[in-house]
Amino acid sequence: MSYVIGNKCEGLHDGRWFICTILSSEDEGYKVSFDGWSRRFDAVLTADCIRPRSTIDCRSRKRYRPSVNFHKLLPDDEVCIDVEGIRKTAVVRLVDPILELLTVECGNKEVTVAFHDILPPEEPTPTPVKKRKPAASPQVTPLPAGTAPLPEPISAPSTVAPQFASIVRLDGTEISCGDLVNLSSNSPDLMFVVLELYKEGTGDDILLKAQKCDLSEGVAVHVSTNFSLTCPVSAVHKLLGAKLSSSMKKALLDIRHKSIVRVSQSLQLHVGNRSYQLQARRYQLASKLRCEIQKAISSKAARSVTIKLGPADLHHDFELLGLSIGNSFRVGKSKDHLADLDPLLGEKWDVKLKQDDRFFYVTFTEFAMEVSSRSLLARIKFAESTCAFRQDSYRNDTAADCC
Repeated sequence: MSYVIGNKCEGLHDGRWFICTILSSEDEGYKVSFDGWSRRFDAVLTADCIRPRSTIDCRSRKRYRPSVNFHKLLPDDEVCIDVEGIRKTAVVRLVDPILELLTVECGNKEVTVAFHDILPPEEPTPTPVKKRKPAASPQVTPLPAGTAPLPEPISAPSTVAPQFASIVRLDGTEISCGDLVNLSSNSPDLMFVVLELYKEGTGDDILLKAQKCDLSEGVAVHVSTNFSLTCPVSAVHKLLGAKLSSSMKKALLDIRHKSIVRVSQSLQLHVGNRSYQLQARRYQLASKLRCEIQKAISSKAARSVTIKLGPADLHHDFELLGLSIGNSFRVGKSKDHLADLDPLLGEKWDVKLKQDDRFFYVTFTEFAMEVSSRSLLARIKFAESTCAFRQDSYRNDTAADCC
């Protein structure tokens, strides 16, 4: 069956039929645009996935009741929820399509609600249109001379220190909100959970807001005392392999979610602080790249991998990575110059240890930005060592290896 360009029909998407408009005829079928959706959801459908729009007699037609399409919900979208019998508007923060849960912000609180508890949008109230006779001689009253609109009030700069979701130290250790830490390596049973991280300038001192964890037979079960402490970031020791109760795991996940929202607000609040913006982007790149390198490198993988780092930050990535028009937005580092990236990514970012004291090591790294999509990519090549790992000299030990 053929369809005329511009006609309304129904298209199959994710197992459901939606009203769409025929845009053009393609070799594979027809390009359609779904009504009420963003143009990024335009698709090419085969003739089997298109059918004529069903019509219903006007006398028996029921009024369409609007509903929420949860498959198209994005963060910062607005939905309506029921709060003690009162309809209130909330802002979407997180969408969990597997558990069918939404984390929304209503007022100053974040709550988790199920999909079926979301109220449908309010039906628009039809307003009667009154025909008015055109005025015989419309007159426009001019503004008095010298009248100007009142200037908008300028908000005073905030005194809140810049906030971070995670900090990557120069030794490569990452401290994040929601991590279990202690402040003394001699007291492993005294642990705290990081709530907030503040840091001003390029110094080593941080303001740490944390809660003490109560243990039961070596398992962290809940938190109790709140405290704030200013200390060097090198004095914070991250605890790995700690045992957590199910309620504690949920609490740590909630802390991480809230830190993402707070840091986003902090970046907007300190938009004029160039040093803070660069430092936040540096920690973000270091955390992402160190994690992805550990995942990508293995004996079963190819010895060359491409890591997608998301959209490029044009204001900061050019300065941090040295990208420019002159080098076609592409910067490579050979094995002899990998140490140049240590101030950005921290130490030992280019190695992955094995169980037999051997290790994988990076031999080449290249950062590039795809101009068409403005995506930031990291391409790495790696090899497997023939000697044991020594932290102070692993780069010199592998200098004779073939890259």
